[in-house]
Amino acid sequence: MRATLKSIEKCWEKSDQDIFIAAVILNPLYKASPFSSSVEFMTAAGVWELCSRLWMRFYKEEAPIQLYRELVSYLSNQDRYEKLPDHIWRETALAASENKSVDPMSIYIAMTNLVNPLPTPLECLARHLLTVSANSASCERLFSAFGLILTQLRS
Repeated sequence: MRATLKSIEKCWEKSDQDIFIAAVILNPLYKASPFSSSVEFMTAAGVWELCSRLWMRFYKEEAPIQLYRELVSYLSNQDRYEKLPDHIWRETALAASENKSVDPMSIYIAMTNLVNPLPTPLECLARHLLTVSANSASCERLFSAFGLILTQLRS
């Protein structure tokens, strides 16, 4: 058991932790629920710092202040995100009826303003983060398949 935990911690240290943490927080199905309340970054200010660092990395510019306002609303289910639990319930029920898993982006899409469909800064960041694969298994499968195809005999 200790060897497994040590291996997981070693992999976690190598990973891009900010991206994975932000992807969990911006997934409306989870938000902050997987994290302990004692984790120091689990405040609106901490999430803002995390997201603003990622915004700078992805877009090479300072994060817009609108992102901060949206994050606060999103984390507290206020303003635009007041109906978020309803959207989550509907999307979960729809996915269950189709025997599929819930796509977190479908929840953001359901909340898109029909009059002004341009994505908000939070939606832009969520789209960027929620497309990240949480593991490298698919890449490793491709390399394995490629290794079976590209052999000395076939070359």
